Amino acid sequence: MTLDVASGGTVAIRATAQSGIIYPAGTFAGLIYGQRTSGSQTSQTYTVRTYLNGVLTGDTGSVGPINGVGGGGDSSPQSSNINTRQQFDAVEFVYSQTTSAAALNIDVYEFCTQ
Repeated sequence: MTLDVASGGTVAIRATAQSGIIYPAGTFAGLIYGQRTSGSQTSQTYTVRTYLNGVLTGDTGSVGPINGVGGGGDSSPQSSNINTRQQFDAVEFVYSQTTSAAALNIDVYEFCTQ
């Protein structure tokens, strides 16, 4: 799935396990993603957070640049995850960009647990 971010904003995508599946605390939750940009962007954050029955569990972690400068081009697929402290049944990826001179596409290839 591709998430499009114009010259600033926030986009999110959430994957929920099949009914009846709950992952225990201590499970790594994350995703495999890449990005494509047409210029440079600053003030960006990538966040992974977990949910149980639609309610945020409190397990949230920044997994990418924070107020970093990224150049244009494509990135290779990369994985990012957080170690959970609560059980969960959904993982959400949030990308926020407050200032930019670029259009950005985030390619989310897979959500995963470990």
